[in-house]
Amino acid sequence: MPHTPGFTAKLRNKSQRLLSNSTERSQFCVLFVVLAMQILVPLNTQELYPFSAATMFAYPLKQVALYEVRDPAGFPLSQTTFGLQISNPHDPPVTTLGRLGYGRQSPGSIQQPNNQIPYGAVATKLEVTRQIESQLLKMRHLPYVVVTQSVLGPVDGYKVGIARRNTWKIANTRFTQP
Repeated sequence: MPHTPGFTAKLRNKSQRLLSNSTERSQFCVLFVVLAMQILVPLNTQELYPFSAATMFAYPLKQVALYEVRDPAGFPLSQTTFGLQISNPHDPPVTTLGRLGYGRQSPGSIQQPNNQIPYGAVATKLEVTRQIESQLLKMRHLPYVVVTQSVLGPVDGYKVGIARRNTWKIANTRFTQP
């Protein structure tokens, strides 16, 4: 029987073991880096997917105000035009680590961190009137608008619903008749 030089079972097992050790080392290094990022990224930054906070439940609200704006004929007007929409300041983040949230800047709103009314707080009649009047200055064709503020929150210990509803007629100081 001819003897062929080559690998013996002992050498084959040894080479597999070395390959296994280097693979295990690289897997351990990757695991270590991911775990280190899980710990270090939240301490140093606000937002870095996939290490960011889940914003849907991270900042729970106790109450929220929803607005409806109507013209004198009763037709609904855009909440965004008057800055009465709900803009969640936590999702998407406006600027984080050199990137924009989802590629867009959220429109100005009465409920924003840089505004007078913090997110989740309900604006007073005076604050809503100031917000509407500042936008009505650009709309000389409207004599007034009717704003309905519906505050969603705890109704009793067991239900969430409309806790209160306010309706205001806000006049346009620069209305010019056609």
